[in-house]
Amino acid sequence: MKKYIVMTASQHINFPRRIAKAALVLIETDELPEGRTVPAMISERARGVVEITELHEKLNVGKTGRCAFSRCVAELEQRASELNSIAHIINLLDD
Repeated sequence: MKKYIVMTASQHINFPRRIAKAALVLIETDELPEGRTVPAMISERARGVVEITELHEKLNVGKTGRCAFSRCVAELEQRASELNSIAHIINLLDD
């Protein structure tokens, strides 16, 4: 079964500043290793990843929900939810 998920990764640059990246990733859940629910890294080479649909790099991580990283993750989660519901409807129509 294919589904869209949001993955994030961050790193410290010139402490205390932090930057992060966020990605909307299409995964094949049947190809993931046993016991894992998400791929190990944000890469098309990772096992289970079909496609990286959107990748946003070098996002500033702030202390509030108004920072670039928080806004981007919220937007990607909404988009992932919409795409997963569309995919579910298509699967129901195919059956």
